[in-house]
Amino acid sequence: MIGFPDLGSLNPEDISVIREAAKTAWDFVPERLKKKLEKYAESKWASVVWKTNAEAYLSALYARVSTTRLLGHPKEIRLSEIFTDVYIYDSPLEQKRRNPSALDATALRQKRQADEEQRLPAEAILREKRIYLTGKPGAGKTTLLRHLVLRSIASNKRSTPIYVALKDISENVADSSEINLWRHIAQQFEIAKLPNTEEFLDHLMDAGRAVLLLDGLDEVTERDGIRRTLIGEILKIASGYPKLQVILTCRVGAELFTFEKFAVAQIADFSPQQQLSFVKRWYSDDPAALRSFLDAWALPDNGGLRDLASTPLLLALLCIGYDETREFPLRRGDLYKEAVEALLRRWSVSRGIERDNPYRKLTSSRKEQMLAYVAYTLFKQGHFIFSGGTACTVIAQYLKSLPRREIDDGLEANEVLRNLEAAHGLVVHETSDYYAFSHLTIHEYFVAQYLIDSTNEKTLRHELSFANICNRQWREIILLAAGSVTSADYILLLIRGEISAALASEPNMKRILFALSQSEEVAASEVWGAWADDSNPNISRIAKVDRQYDTTHRSIIQRLTDDLKRAVLLASSLPSVTRRAHIFAKNLTGAHAKWVETYLREAPESRRKKFLEILYAESLYAAALAIGTVSDRAALEELSLRY
Repeated sequence: MIGFPDLGSLNPEDISVIREAAKTAWDFVPERLKKKLEKYAESKWASVVWKTNAEAYLSALYARVSTTRLLGHPKEIRLSEIFTDVYIYDSPLEQKRRNPSALDATALRQKRQADEEQRLPAEAILREKRIYLTGKPGAGKTTLLRHLVLRSIASNKRSTPIYVALKDISENVADSSEINLWRHIAQQFEIAKLPNTEEFLDHLMDAGRAVLLLDGLDEVTERDGIRRTLIGEILKIASGYPKLQVILTCRVGAELFTFEKFAVAQIADFSPQQQLSFVKRWYSDDPAALRSFLDAWALPDNGGLRDLASTPLLLALLCIGYDETREFPLRRGDLYKEAVEALLRRWSVSRGIERDNPYRKLTSSRKEQMLAYVAYTLFKQGHFIFSGGTACTVIAQYLKSLPRREIDDGLEANEVLRNLEAAHGLVVHETSDYYAFSHLTIHEYFVAQYLIDSTNEKTLRHELSFANICNRQWREIILLAAGSVTSADYILLLIRGEISAALASEPNMKRILFALSQSEEVAASEVWGAWADDSNPNISRIAKVDRQYDTTHRSIIQRLTDDLKRAVLLASSLPSVTRRAHIFAKNLTGAHAKWVETYLREAPESRRKKFLEILYAESLYAAALAIGTVSDRAALEELSLRY
């Protein structure tokens, strides 16, 4: 049996002498025996030196990565309690997509849902030796790396995790000449009190007995070439140790450098199943709160929240807010404002990150003004997905409107666009050439903010036309504006005025709507007969329509009643609105159902369209009244569903 010295009892000089002697003798050893000795020596190095010293290193590492604080929240959260399985795209998502034609909001949502079919479990790429992992702000890049560290520690695998937050290196150097990734890694191992830390680390990496997890390349400043130098250090280690696994993370859009020989992947947005898994973990010790959250979460009017919570960061933000009141606020704008503030300011500040900023003179309020202007302009042009050139044109228009002292010298619109993606994640690449706001709800929120902040009353009056009030793409924008403005009276009166104007030339339609709003059944033949005489003289044929439902028109009626029911949920604090909306929904699907269906089938296209639009506008008015701040709620309430 070959003996093995107790390296722990030798000083560095003794080890150096032994090493030189061993090198000389090694030249005379047969190749077959060399392989056996290498294998034996490797195991002995690990058992004698590392096993006795690993506990201190791994304990310190565990303490660093096992907990986190979200957005400065005082509650310290254990990663094991909230970690949700991660899914990826096996290449940056914008490279998978074709450049789009014009898409409306519905088509964009469908497009993003279709992306889910291309997702893979993160394990699909974690077998690679070189991995470059990107993701939106708050997508879970850091959490995934820390989870891999904790999993490695718990499993006692032969591979030792080495975790480096790259910003820790760049924050502690004066310039790029002081960058030394190898030295930074070695300092982490000094706690293990190894006889020769760097020699051991060299052996560990050379043997492929470690995994190097490098977190947050985007958090490294580009000042004085620091990021460029650090990239060189990363590539030097990766090329020098071919058996070493290296995983590097970076925000989407933050790094233009191409990492050759690295498998590139992007962390996917949360699917509905992942959202559910995250929430269950969050409330694992409070079943009552979990049931309450999920009941509210599933409501139709909370679709915007489900769209917003596509990343762990923003879903955690919703959970934190829900913990305080045990309900989601009716004023969605409050939540969206908090989400925007988190992405613009709080996320980086809470993690102690000072990012490169091409527009330092631009205050936070100016940034929000700019985003509102960009969102509104693109929305008016029908762009939910827009080219980089289009976005830069609009950004440049805004920058030109500012006082010179508020603009950094040489600031270019393309720098601003890149920063909105890389630093804040409010804008994202949809394809290699096209962008969109990261969430449709955020786009809608900023359009609403533009309307609220506009000092031109004509803008608001123009945009609250009957056509826009009845356009579903405007619904959330109008509700956000009504819920956020200091006084919603003007908005509500504009909506009411547009409904009244639309009915001014339709006396028979007013009688029909009046009948639908009555709790006591009004003789159907009297009310609907007026319409029949007006538009179709064959009333007897219409009166005998059988009860077999026309699928198309029944679905239209169901959609209308769903609108009314959602309005009822919002207007629960408004008894008379709630009562009348219930009656309306009941009459639409009950005593008057066959007449409504016949009306939808037989009336002239223009009248049928107006009938549907008025019912939709009524549901919007009730919803806006429920969430807006008004001076005389009772008076405005009396106007709802009154004919």
